[in-house]
Formats: sequence, structure tokens, C-alpha cells
Amino acid sequence: SNSQLQQAQDDMSMASHSMFDDKERFIRKARSDNDDTDDDDDDYDGDDYDDDDGAKRRTVGIPCAIIGCLGCAVLVVFLVGLVMQLVNQEDRLSTSLQQSRAGVDQTGPTAQDADGLDVFFPSSADLTPCDRDPNCQTIIDLLEEKGMETTKPCQILARDWLRSNQEFASFTDERIYQRYAMATFFCETDGPNWAQNHNWISDTEHECDWVTTLDNRIDACNHQEQLRVLRLEDNELHGSLPSELSLLTTLFELTVSGNFLRGKVPTDLAQLTDLDTLCMSLNMFEEGPVPEFLFEFEDMVYLDLAFNSWSGTIPTTIAATSPGIEILYAEGNRLSGTIPPEIGQLPLRRLSLSGNELTGELPLDALTVDNSTLERVHVHDNKLEGWVGGLDLFLSKSTALTTMSLHKNANLQGTITMCGEERQISVYDTQINCPCCSSSVTPDGDDN
Repeated sequence: SNSQLQQAQDDMSMASHSMFDDKERFIRKARSDNDDTDDDDDDYDGDDYDDDDGAKRRTVGIPCAIIGCLGCAVLVVFLVGLVMQLVNQEDRLSTSLQQSRAGVDQTGPTAQDADGLDVFFPSSADLTPCDRDPNCQTIIDLLEEKGMETTKPCQILARDWLRSNQEFASFTDERIYQRYAMATFFCETDGPNWAQNHNWISDTEHECDWVTTLDNRIDACNHQEQLRVLRLEDNELHGSLPSELSLLTTLFELTVSGNFLRGKVPTDLAQLTDLDTLCMSLNMFEEGPVPEFLFEFEDMVYLDLAFNSWSGTIPTTIAATSPGIEILYAEGNRLSGTIPPEIGQLPLRRLSLSGNELTGELPLDALTVDNSTLERVHVHDNKLEGWVGGLDLFLSKSTALTTMSLHKNANLQGTITMCGEERQISVYDTQINCPCCSSSVTPDGDDN
């Protein structure tokens, strides 16, 4: 009956909720596959004919009966088709459950349920089965050598796209890794809906020519066609960063700021040992301690981790593990603990730690050791307290300093020499009068 069929649909929909993370999309697909159209009323209305005219009623009764039978047949076919759809759906769900129990990853987009992926990636149904395709086996062998998984939907799509390239036989191992990593990244971050994705997943265009937000004057690759810069800030990236990015071992810049990335930052990215620029600000990464390995890139110069709601502390080993950091942006998180004095050993030009939950004193003594290059210091909107000693010395040695903000802290106080005399200041002050200065000194950095 219709009610039983509807109940079966409801049961299948409820079961699907427990199997798939992307529930709304799966439900929309299930409802699209099993859309139950309204029953048309095909019954012939015999009352339109004269009951007294028996011959007339018998004449029209024959086609009426035929139409009625045809209607029944159509209804039976429709019901059988609907039942078969439900059975097939149950089989697919059962298969998914078996794969889940067998360890096959069911998360992430697929060619069937991710908007636009089928435009970029080939259907596996059109390709030779992987176990009979030497190209496919080559890719799998190379990935297994790196300890990479190969069963997730995006990994399969990237593999099938790569192996179907007519020039695959001429690809070096390094080229295979590079194209595969970029294709997986494209899939995992909803590439079809990026703001800019021209040439991406092209069979004919070299991956060095795939459009990014990189300045046209800068080449993404070096002369050996090895990817050096991957810059996609403010590009409508959704999803999560895949571990496959660690295959781009020649990368020295990874910029994904200003997007909608979620989940954890894969620890495999620590293998990008050539990185000197890492920009991950303004995303929605999983809340929790900031990944420690982000402070452990030996060649790091520019590190931007701002506005991600990360907690944890600034490691005291930062000067040892990333001794070359010049730009450190970590504002707008939930970092706690103290500002380690070791931070003064870095060749900093800009330091921004505002909008966190940092406590303790401001280690000006440490920052004064060698700060001739220091241009900006922002530590406002924290819980810092105590006496800011050595402010005069700090300012006298900070010949490049243009901005320093200390306001909105727990209770920071100190002294500064103005007009030949020492004056006490507090970060509660909105403006500090300086009659001998060309302008006033304000705690938010407008100082002269």
C-alpha cells in the first residue's frame, strides 16, 4: 500500500541519517530518486451518460473497461518500479554499511552528491577497472610508498582523473604526486564552487598554469615545473585541508586565508619542510589547541594563524624551532598563558597577539635585546598585567617602531619620559598629554 511504501521511505531516510555526514544533501537525493508523484484520477465518469440509454452506456462501457485496465497496469508498473527503487536504495545503504565496517571511508564528497564534481572528474564507470589498469596500479603503488590512503571519495576521483590522461606514461613520479595532490585538494575544498578555478583539473594545461590568486608577476612554479607557491586566499574554499598537500614537498608558500575551511589541520603538513610562508587566518578550523607543528618550520618567515578560535599557548621553543620568523600574526584566537621571553630572540618585524587570553607581564626586556627591525607590536585586548618596565629603553632602541597597542588589558602600568620628565601611564588612558610632542601619545599606537 501507499502508506507502507511511504513508511519504507521514511525508514530508509532515517537510516541514511546515521550513515552520512552530509545529511541534507543525501536526503534531497533520496527524495529526488523516490519522488512519489500524485496519483492521477483516470476513472471515467459514467454518470455523464444517460442511464436510460442502455445501448449508449454499453458502447462507452467497453473503452471504459479498457482504460480502467490500462490504468491498473500503469499503477502496478509504477508501484513495482517504486519498490525496486527502494530495494536498490536499501542495497546501496547495506553496501555502505559493509564498507564502513570494512574500513572504507564514507565521508567527503562523491561524484554523485557533490555539486559540479562530475564536470571536472571522469566517471569510474567509463574507465577500465583499476585492478586491470597499469596506470591506476602505478598511482596506488606510489601513494602507498608515501603511506597515503587511497579509498576516500576524493582520492578515488583524483586517481581516476590522473590515470585517464593520455600523457600519463610520460609523467615522472614527482609530476604524478603533484597533480594528484592538487586534484585531491580541489575536490576536498569544493573546487567547482571556488571564486576562481580556471584551468583547474585540466588534462591539457600544466598544473603550474592553474589559476590561483597569485600575482601575475610571480610564477607558481620554478624552472623545473615544481610547485612553489599555492595561494588561494578569499577564494570561497569550503571543506577541509587534505593530507595529500604534504606531497607538494617543494612548496614554500601555502596561503588559504579568508576562506571557510573546517576540521583539523593535517599533521602531515609538517613534511613541507621548505615552507617559509604559511597563512591560515580567517577560517573555521576545529577549535582546540593550536597545532604545535605550525611553530616548527625551520625556514618560516611569515606565519599568520589569526582568527581561528584556537586555544593553547605560544611554545617556549619557538625561537629554536622557527628561528627566522619575522611576521607573527596570532590575534583573534583563544591563546592563554604568558608571552614567552624567548619570542624576543626572533628577528621580528611585526608581532600581533591581540584579542587572546594571554596573562602575565609583557616581556619588554626580552623584546629590547635586538628589536631594531620591530615595526609593530599589538598585544591589546588580553589579560596582561603588571609593571611595564623598561618602556623608555624599549622605545629608544625600537628605531623602526611605528605602532604599539597595549589597551584593554587587565592592569598594565609603566612610566615613560616625556618633555624631560618621567610620567606614569596606564593602558586605561585613552590619550596621554605630551605638550612638547608634535602630537599626543595614545595607547592604541598613535605615538610620536
